[in-house]
Amino acid sequence: MAEQRGKFVERVSIEYALNGESLTNATRKSMEDWKKLHKHAKAFSIAESKKTLKALEAQAKTSSFRIEKDRRAEIKKTNDKRLRDELALQRKIAAAQSKYEAKKKKGSIAGGFSNFGGKIGTIGAYGAAITIINALRQAVTFMVTKAIELESAFTDLAVKSGYTNKEMTKVADTVIQVASATKFSTIEITGAATALGKLGFEAEEVVEILPVVGNVAAATGETLQATAEVFGKVINAYGFSADAAQNVGDRLVDVFNNSALSLEKFNTAFSYVGSAAASTGTSFNELTAAMAVLSDRGITASKIGTGLRNVFTKLGTEGEGLRDILERISDAHLSFYEVAELVGRRAANQLFIMANSLDEFDANVARSMEDFGEAAKAAAIQMDTFQSKLDILVNTIVNLVVPEFDADETFRDSLIDRIGLLDRLSIALDT
Repeated sequence: MAEQRGKFVERVSIEYALNGESLTNATRKSMEDWKKLHKHAKAFSIAESKKTLKALEAQAKTSSFRIEKDRRAEIKKTNDKRLRDELALQRKIAAAQSKYEAKKKKGSIAGGFSNFGGKIGTIGAYGAAITIINALRQAVTFMVTKAIELESAFTDLAVKSGYTNKEMTKVADTVIQVASATKFSTIEITGAATALGKLGFEAEEVVEILPVVGNVAAATGETLQATAEVFGKVINAYGFSADAAQNVGDRLVDVFNNSALSLEKFNTAFSYVGSAAASTGTSFNELTAAMAVLSDRGITASKIGTGLRNVFTKLGTEGEGLRDILERISDAHLSFYEVAELVGRRAANQLFIMANSLDEFDANVARSMEDFGEAAKAAAIQMDTFQSKLDILVNTIVNLVVPEFDADETFRDSLIDRIGLLDRLSIALDT
């Protein structure tokens, strides 16, 4: 490059000198001419390079497209051939199968009807056997599940009640007896026993209360646990002994089946007024009679409870029960507004209704004297249905897998052994 520049400068300088330029000017101009020429040459070279590069890129792109197109065409060709081969094979298989079926039908049509009845009998026998095995499998699975649930329920009862193993033996026996006589499952009855245990009842008390709870729940259609909780609240509030459970149950069934009062309404109202009524000497029969009268008049459960509580707190005096207060207000012939001044507007409606329904209240209380056995009779009617009898049958079958709860802590081991036996039976049925 330097040699070319030297020769160029020398030649051009001579030309400038011949034209009368001084040597210095001639050399300077020749250098400028060289720079211009070199710049143009360089720009031309870059442009040509870019042009060439674009041409190469376009050529490469065209070649790639052509290659990809050829590759896809080859794949399609291969797939089409494979599909044609598969279709041909399927047609051959179908033709062979059709030929075989036609030959088989032709060969057996003459004697086909001779053993038709036997074949049907064989198929029926196999179907019946399969049905029985499936039913046994389902039954075993059901009993295994119930046994596991029962073990968990008994553990929950023991933990929450604090009963000893000896006490648990008595409670467990009662649970099984109630389950065998009612539509409620062993699990549900164990839940009711747990509810009573949480309310502080001893094992001996639970044993006495639980059958009555079962009868009341069956007679009223309420859940066992809710019924057990109501029993616990009533007995605790009034300080009843466990042997009073029968009277409580008979009274509850009577008012629930002969008024608009229900277990849920009673539970809500009693939460407000139960302790107040008991502390004033108002009997349980009088309290339930008042609740029934107010419920029949459309008063809500919470207003029944708060209204009666206000009556006790604002009008009650030492030694006066609800009947005494109502008689005093009724004899005074007070107007609604005068009653409101005595107990406030929130309780005025309840007191006014009761004071003007004293005869109905007395009749309801008098009927309570005839309530003995009401829970058992109503429960027997409810249990005399196909569904209830089926439930009892299922309970009896399930209870067959429940071992006796003993005091030496072998109950869980025995239950686990029985679950294992059922599990092995289930596996045998599956094979």
